[in-house]
Order: sequence, then structure tokens, then C-alpha cells
Amino acid sequence: MSTLQDPPKSAVLQDLDSPSTSPPATGPVEAAEEEPFTFVTRKKKNGRKQETSVKLPPSSLHQPALPKGSGEQDSGNLPGWTTTRKPTRIKKNSQRAKMLGWQEAGQGHRSIEWGLDMIEDRITTLKQSKFYEAFRDLVHLTLDPPCRKLEKAQETALTHNDPRLVVAHEPQEKLLSSDGNELCVLPTTTAGDCNHGFEFTNMICYGIGSIESSRNSQFQLALGICLKEILQISGTLSIYDPIMTDYDKQLVEKLGFSIISDEQSKCSIESATLLYMPHCPKGLYSRVLEINWTRKQLDKLVILGNRFTMYDESPSFRQLEKQAPFILPALTIASVSLLPKVKFEDNTVFNDMAFHLFPAHVTIPTVDTSQQEEDPELL
Repeated sequence: MSTLQDPPKSAVLQDLDSPSTSPPATGPVEAAEEEPFTFVTRKKKNGRKQETSVKLPPSSLHQPALPKGSGEQDSGNLPGWTTTRKPTRIKKNSQRAKMLGWQEAGQGHRSIEWGLDMIEDRITTLKQSKFYEAFRDLVHLTLDPPCRKLEKAQETALTHNDPRLVVAHEPQEKLLSSDGNELCVLPTTTAGDCNHGFEFTNMICYGIGSIESSRNSQFQLALGICLKEILQISGTLSIYDPIMTDYDKQLVEKLGFSIISDEQSKCSIESATLLYMPHCPKGLYSRVLEINWTRKQLDKLVILGNRFTMYDESPSFRQLEKQAPFILPALTIASVSLLPKVKFEDNTVFNDMAFHLFPAHVTIPTVDTSQQEEDPELL
């Protein structure tokens, strides 16, 4: 019986070293000719189509990939063709840095001088918008004394190229042009009414947020500065928000604001005060109202913040009565003036806001606070 045996190792090595059985090459192998790749672009010039073509060798279209992080350019003929892109550095005073705010501009660039320039840029952008024009007119018609409104109405008549002022003596005075078109409506004025109205001595800003990290907060602060200018407030400008950083505090102090503490924010007002509270928690509105829930104090108070009618439309009445029990009673006595419908940018900075005034002839209702709970947004 025969058995199979492995071939000797010398024979295996001899087979491996032996030349291939394929026929030898008779000469140098010529590579097949490749057609060049052509880029064709079509442009219109003077109403006529023009075609331009660029021919590139095929070898330039097949570049070997470089390892990540090398940061080197390929040796191909395509200009600007790289395998990796270094992150672009945002310059300090570039338009992109102004649009994105300070969060991406780098910690080292956030000087107080640059912050002042940033707020100035926000104010300029705000004043150039259609929203600001409508907002300024609303402020004059809502908060100016009647005699000042009459002066503004006279200016409006002059801007309409009508030097004559015709007033219809009705429960409300109407400013009419010579052809009978109504320009605006004014409340009835009598002698001495010029001393009434809101001559604000103070303005307090709540809930602005962190100016350092929020673009919306920057525009909200810019509107507060514009309010001071429109209403000619000569008294104290105060601001408070628990999330303000040290940089925010230094910046607002340079802008003329005084920073108040949490305990000071719980004190009642003593003079005509505008509370500027953009998009604050509902519990904060209720707390401010509770502190000033007397006829004497409400006469001196105006709130610019979320419109209270928005909470009346909410389905969670029981939760609202517990966490913000003063909002719905305040809505029964408040005169609400909605902000203009003209949108500002993406409509997330000043949306759903209104002025809230509390007329003196309205009786203040009693509010039951026996089941009051803390608003979780304030914790």
C-alpha cells in the first residue's frame, strides 16, 4: 500500500524561484491613451451665451488622499483643492463677529470697549428698522402727556405739507388735514392737562439675560437704551438678572445702568417708573404686581413685557392662578397697548410684548393668594 509523501523543501523553493511560465515581454508596454477631462462653463455676457472650457489631464482628477490633519495641498492642477480645511478665524471687528455676537469671537476679544461698540452697532441696526419707527410712534401715543401728543400731531401735520390744524371737538380729538383725512386720534385735552401723563423718573430692566452670550439680549438692552432716549428719562436706570456675568455687569455700568440686588428688586416703587421686562417668567410679573398692588402705586407704574392677554388664552388656568395669581386680576383693570405688528428680524426678540397701564378710575380687585405656589421658572 503506497502512502503520499510531502515533496522535499528544496523542490518547493526551486519552484518558487523559477521564472513565470507566461511569455516574456517583447518590449516596453505602452499605456493606453486617456482622453483629457473638460470642464465647460456657460456664462451670459451682454445677452449672449459664451462657453469656456478648461482641459485637465486625467491624472489630476485622481489624487491620493492625504492623512487627516496633514493640512497640505495636493499636487494636482486644480487650484485650491485641499484635503483638509483649517477652521477660519473670526476677526474681532468683522461683520461675521458682529452678526454672531461674542460667543464665537473668542474670550480674549471681549473687552469693554469692544462691548460698547457692539451695543452701539445693535442700536444703529435697531433704529434703521421699520419696527423701531412704529415702536417710537407707539411710545409717544401711549405714554406722552396729552399736550406733548398735540405737539407731535402738529409736527405730523407739517410733515404732510398741511400747515393748518383742524381739530374735531368730540370725545376724542382727531387731527385732520385740510381735505378731511384723519391723521391721528388724540385724547381730549383741557387746560392744565399738560401736567398729567407719564413723566418717568426711573426705569428698571428685569430679565434681559446675559448680554455676553445672547444676541437677543443685546437687542433688548439696545431697545431699553432707546426707550430712555425717547421718553427723556433723566432719573435712575436700573437692571437686574441673576444670570448676568461679571462682564455683563461691567458693561451695563459703563452704559449708565446701576445694578440692583435681588432684595432691591422686591421693593415697591415710589415714583413714576417704567418696568422693562422682556420675556420674563409669569411668576416675576405676578410678584411685581403683588408688591405694588395699591391704587397709589399702580398709578405710577407701566409694564413693558409679555402681553397679559397671552396668559388669558392659556388653557392651564389653575396652574396660572397658583403660580401667578395677580396676572388675570391685573388684566381686568389694565389698558394694554400691543407692540407694532412689524416684525424685527426673525420675530423672536420683541414678539408678544405690550405696554400695560393701570387707569386711575378703575377699582382694584381683591386677589386670593391662599393657594399661591412658587413659579418653577423663578427657582
